[in-house]
Amino acid sequence: MPASRSPGRTLRISEPAAADLSGIAAYTERVWGAAQKSRYLAEIQAALVHLRDTPAMGRTRDEIAENLRSFPVGRHVVYLRDTETTLLIVRILHQNMDPERRLKTD
Repeated sequence: MPASRSPGRTLRISEPAAADLSGIAAYTERVWGAAQKSRYLAEIQAALVHLRDTPAMGRTRDEIAENLRSFPVGRHVVYLRDTETTLLIVRILHQNMDPERRLKTD
């Protein structure tokens, strides 16, 4: 994995990760309100951009799946795969979720 900045890298969010974000948004708004939802989603978005530019920041998670990395954001963990041109966000799971069970089909 390249450790240097790569501004030309494309950030792609998988369908399961997009569904995760929708669920996070709905839950956060329901429990803590619209303002907190906006702040938390902005925090996640900033982390995704940071990961796009420096994907080696993520922790290697080969014990779950080959070429998988993770990076904590708030109470969630972003799971990602990196190539020379694309950073794929695979899932965004709550820290208490079992990633092996949730990612085994991804």
